[in-house]
Amino acid sequence: MASLRQHQNEFLKDVDRLLKFIWLKGFELSGGELYRTKEQQEIYYKQGLSKTMNSNHLRKLAIDLFIFTNEGIWIKTKSALQEIGDYWESLSPYNRWGGNFKSFTDAFHFEREVEKVSNVRATNLKTITSVTPQKEDVVERPKFGLIKIIKSLFKFKKVKEGMTMKEGVKTSELWVAIGAALVVFCNSYFGWSLDSEQVMQFLAPIMAYLLGRTAVKLKK
Repeated sequence: MASLRQHQNEFLKDVDRLLKFIWLKGFELSGGELYRTKEQQEIYYKQGLSKTMNSNHLRKLAIDLFIFTNEGIWIKTKSALQEIGDYWESLSPYNRWGGNFKSFTDAFHFEREVEKVSNVRATNLKTITSVTPQKEDVVERPKFGLIKIIKSLFKFKKVKEGMTMKEGVKTSELWVAIGAALVVFCNSYFGWSLDSEQVMQFLAPIMAYLLGRTAVKLKK
């Protein structure tokens, strides 16, 4: 069974397809609501602008779109938007167009109807972040950290005897460059979110260690 996060992702993919379809038809667009708080839903419900307290806007599974002609005329009627609504519902069995609602016609409303997904109900929903992640929601990162990279740098081959200062410095610079490249690569690939200053804070002691070891070895 798909999680709420997965349904939200698929919903936005279908919205992307819908927008392209509308533009290909030569219409212009203006975006409306996607996410709606429970408090805002209560206001709409009391004003008669919504017929439910369990709107899919609460789950980020609905969006309102306002469609215009090239002349800037707002298209409001169900009949004029029927083709667009039919296209939306053809994208997924979960998709529903507000123009086809039985109790309340809302031709600007496009939603994904998965009420029971993740046991989210409007009566107890405060924020979308309150949904408990399911197992498939958790992305496991590879068990590989910066500490392992630093330790591996300390195990590099020792400077050979008889090496000149120039050769020793070049060797150390090589390993420092390799270490820097590894840190930058892993920061990007594994999502460490380190900025340039933090990266340099890690590289500085590595550079000092390698250059210092070279100098000591050459003095012997």
